[in-house]
Parts: sequence; C-alpha cells; structure tokens
Amino acid sequence: MNTHRRILTTLVRSTGTIEMNSMNRILLMVVLMIAASTIAQADFVHAKGRVLFVDSDGDEKPFVRVQVRLMDSDSDYDEEIARGFTDHLGRYSLSGSAGDSPCIGCGKPDPYIKVVLEDPGRVEVHDIMHFTRNAVLTPIREETAGEIDFGTRTFTDEDPERMAAILYVLAQHAYNRFTALSGDSKVPGNGGEVAIEVPVVLSFGTPYTTWDTIHWPGVKKNFDVFPHEFGHRLRHAADGSFVHFNNDLVWYRYGRNHSLDEDSNLGFAFNEGWAHYFRDVIQPDFMDFVWNGVNRGDEVEGHVAHKLIGIADICGGFRHMWQALKNNPGEIHSFQEFFDAFIARHPPCSLDFDFNTRPSPRTRPSPRTIPNPPDADASVLASLRDDLRKRVDGIDARSASIPARKSPRIPSAIRTQDHAVVDRLWRKRIQSAELADTRARATYRRLVTGLQAMSPRSIRDGSYERDARAARRAFITAVALPRLREAQDIRRNIAAEKSKTTDAPLRSYLARLDTKYARLEEELRRALAARDGQGTKLPLGILPRSFAGSARSGR
Repeated sequence: MNTHRRILTTLVRSTGTIEMNSMNRILLMVVLMIAASTIAQADFVHAKGRVLFVDSDGDEKPFVRVQVRLMDSDSDYDEEIARGFTDHLGRYSLSGSAGDSPCIGCGKPDPYIKVVLEDPGRVEVHDIMHFTRNAVLTPIREETAGEIDFGTRTFTDEDPERMAAILYVLAQHAYNRFTALSGDSKVPGNGGEVAIEVPVVLSFGTPYTTWDTIHWPGVKKNFDVFPHEFGHRLRHAADGSFVHFNNDLVWYRYGRNHSLDEDSNLGFAFNEGWAHYFRDVIQPDFMDFVWNGVNRGDEVEGHVAHKLIGIADICGGFRHMWQALKNNPGEIHSFQEFFDAFIARHPPCSLDFDFNTRPSPRTRPSPRTIPNPPDADASVLASLRDDLRKRVDGIDARSASIPARKSPRIPSAIRTQDHAVVDRLWRKRIQSAELADTRARATYRRLVTGLQAMSPRSIRDGSYERDARAARRAFITAVALPRLREAQDIRRNIAAEKSKTTDAPLRSYLARLDTKYARLEEELRRALAARDGQGTKLPLGILPRSFAGSARSGR
C-alpha cells in the first residue's frame, strides 16, 4: 500500500495543475490508482536460486553466508534491487522493486544475480585497488518481473575469483571457530572485519598478514596454511594499534620467509609460534606434541608453537590462551612474557613438564641486526606478474564481450514526438558509460602493473603500502571524478527536458532517470570523499560490469 501511495503521489504531481470538477477528480484518482498498481507489479521481482563454489579439491560445495545482490541491468549503470545472504545450503531469496519512482509505460526490469564476497563486519575479499571481489552469477533476464527462479549456479572457477571464494569460505569457518572458542563476538581491530587481498604480487611468494589484512599471492594454492594467517590477524590486532604493529614489523623483522626450526628472535618466534598454534586449533594435530627440531628455545618458532599447544592442552584450551593474549596489549613479545601473563591469570594450573622458557643458550644478534633474507624470488615474481597481466587482460576481454544495446528502450506511453528526448539523453548516457569503462580499464592496467612488488624491504620501510594507497587514490580519482561531472551534466539535461514538457508519461520517465543519476552521483561523491582513508573500499556501483568475474554455467 505504501508503494502505491508513493507512486500515486508522484503521478499526481507529474500531471501539473489541472482545473477539474469533483467528478473528474474522482475519475482521475481511480485511473491513477489502477496505473499505480500496474506500475508497482511491473517493477516487482522475487528471485530465488542456489549458489555453489569450487573448493580447493575441485568439488562443488554450497556457498554459505555469501552476499547476493539482485541487480537491474542497464546500458549505462546497473542498479541494485535487493541484497541478502545465502543460507547453510547456499540458497537465497530476494525481493524488491526496480525503481524508486514510477514510470508510466516503462518496460519491466532486466534482473540478474551478482555474488559479492563481503560479509560486513566479518569478512571481505578485495583486490589491490580495494574493490570487493564479485562475479555476475546468472544470465540477464530481459524484460522480466514477478517470480524468477535462477536455479543452481556455480561461482566462477577461474582464478583469481575462484581463489577468492575459497579464501572467503575459509575465513568464515575460522571466524566461526574463533567466536565459538573464545566467547567473543568479533575479532579485534578494523571493526571486527578480516580483510583479504588477492592476488598480491609478493616477491617471496607466500602469504603475509598485516594489522587488518591477509595478503594472498596469486600463485599460492596451498590453502591449508590459511588458519596460520588468520592467527596472525588475531595476534596483530590484539597486541595494539596499526602504528604499534608497524613498529613491531620493523623491530622483529616480520614479513619474510621462515621455517619452523629457524633460530630468529624472541618477538618473531612468538608471533609465528602463536600463528602455528592457532592453525593447530583449527586443524587439530597439525603439529606433533613433541618438538623434534634441531634448535630449541624461545627464539625458535616451532618450539614456541609446541609449548603453546602444550599449555592449551593442559590448562583449559583456547579461551584461556586468548584471554591472556588480548588482556595484555603491547606487553607480550616473547614466550616468557606470554607464559608469565598466563600463569598470573591461572595460578592453579599445574604444568608437569619443562617448557624451557629461556632462550637458546647461544649469543644472539639483536632484532635489528638479523641478516635480511633475499628480497625476491625471481621465478615466483615472474609468475605472479604474469598472473596479474592475465587478470587485467581478462577485464578487457569481458568488456569486449558485453553486448551493447543499439537503441534506447522507450516507454510505450511516451508520445512519438517525445521519442527524440529519450534518444538524446540515452546517447549521452551511453557515451558516458563507454568513456567510464575505457578510463577504468586503462587506469587499472597502468596502476596495477606499475605497482612495486610487496617485498621484505618494501614492507619494512612502508614504501609498498604508501605506493598502494597512492595508486588506490589515483584510481578512484581517475574513475570517479570525470564520471561525477558527466552524471551532473546528464542531470542538468534531464532537468532542462523536464522543464519543457507537461506530459505525464515523459515527466515520470525523466523523474526516474533523475533519481537513478542522483544515486550514482551520491555514490561517486562518497568514493571521492573516502579515497584517502586507510581501509577505503571502492564502491562496486561505480565500476563497469567488466570488472566482475563470470559464473560457470548453471544446472
């Protein structure tokens, strides 16, 4: 009923001021109410279906708790109708109206389903430019409203989108395990959200986790190590702020290749030992209970991990371990410091074996003088850059494959003499959309392929993050600023055309078009305003459809 009232109000306003007697008013209201009901039914869509993904073994599994969006396709700018999440079987059900304002005689929407790898406040997967990984799941159903069953569709099995889907599922699983075991509702830091960036050109070819983000290289197919990185995400944010993490990064030499038996330093060994321990929480018996490494002591990450596992097994499990860590931010950078904090909270705990809490009895270099490992693996780096170029080429290929509409879809109620108005505006809209697509693809290629690799040196001196943030800022500016100017120009043209007519169908069409571009303008302004933020996400609505992945065929 509220939808009908909103439509009715707009229709009455669109007729302008009309002199009429009471009977004519009644007749007009009846006609308009019928029209409002018809328009509302023409716009309404209820879509259902099921989403699968391809796991690391190549098997199709239900894509659980993933965001799905019901979209309305258009030649210039796709609009969102509704969004929601899949259930435990990967099913979804979405309903909404394809338009915020009525349009007399307009055709039905062109719905399709998009999958977006974001669960706000929990898990989000993005690329280097911080736009959330997503894929068009279904074909577009042109001129379709009412009940739509999109059937079962599989999220793309092409990398990096397939890899992103696997990481998203693993992150949701680790998040669920963490909340169940810790009693906390969210992980610390970044509003509780775990960000995953993929693919990243990491010169050493292995994943690396900062304060809020797990960076995953495109060549890393061993997903068993993901819980280790999730453990880092927990530890880094629990220990302090982003600034504190960066200081520890430099001091303890985080961000490099390492091994379980490596003799490093107290801070590095505890940081890695905690991550190994958390992996053992998610993957029980990942490590043997007895440490059989050559090196021993608090500066050997494998030995630290075994001691943490031993304490957890004897003294109450993960919840007690987590409380000792999170309640001492900035204070724990060695196994001994953790051990002391833990025993202070749990003095009755009986430890009946020697944890060897002291460092190995050898002279050690200070953290700042530990020799740096090689800065890059040439073969890994070449492979990663090749994968990145293929990703960029794929965007260009998708752009070329998207069919272009040759003429506007003119509402049936618009008079023949007004068709030129619709056509003029349509040509401006298409020109702007095509320019936006060309600009976005060219700028993305230039900035992404020109970005330096994430290496131990660029991690420690901060140059990678500075360059990456500058690239994201440049990309948002190059994409959003000209598009904003064009959207504003289109809205001025709409206003000018509207001032010239009193025809209700044409005015209702122009009103809907203006509403659409007002929403685009708002999204572009929001992207520009947030471009300097630390964790800025690029709104998907301002990107061309060519930047979305493609689904595997349905069944």
